[in-house]
Amino acid sequence: KSAIFNMRWCGNLLGAVTADSQFRLYRLREREKDEEPSLEHLGSETSSKKSKQSGVHYTSLDWNPYEKQKVCVSHSNGNLSTWCTDRDEVKCVHEWRAHTYEGDTGAEVWSVSYYDSNVVLSGSDDMKLKTWDLRDRTVGLICKGHHEMGVTAIRTLKGAPNTIVTGSYDEMIRIFDIRSLRKGPVRSI
Repeated sequence: KSAIFNMRWCGNLLGAVTADSQFRLYRLREREKDEEPSLEHLGSETSSKKSKQSGVHYTSLDWNPYEKQKVCVSHSNGNLSTWCTDRDEVKCVHEWRAHTYEGDTGAEVWSVSYYDSNVVLSGSDDMKLKTWDLRDRTVGLICKGHHEMGVTAIRTLKGAPNTIVTGSYDEMIRIFDIRSLRKGPVRSI
């Protein structure tokens, strides 16, 4: 057993990420008349033995809103990984270095959020907000110099397709327009 850092629903499936590098998948069981709701554990998996052995933990996850069986997970070593939960199984599809400090030292990635089916956003202790094209895992845009400390939370807004909201260790909430991400936030609160 290990600490759960983040969990998210997708229909009746619950994904959870843990301090011991596990992506866990559960299904909400349909309850009968007077039964309490319960979760069925479908499986747990780590992206690599190296992650587990080196003390890496998974910090956040987000379900792809267009392809419900796909998930993106952020790691404490600066990596991101994509997962498939097809047929109630958990499988890591890709893992790559996403955020670093000077050199190649990984910067803890605290938040990940899908923008659309092929683009994911990530925020890290390196104070950067990045967009990633999942078709080839290349960085699209890098938003730097607008957060004074690490980026700890990212969300897109339903009903406002170009709007991204971030939270940071610097205690600020920033609202960005993805079409002009490099220009900085349109508003800070």
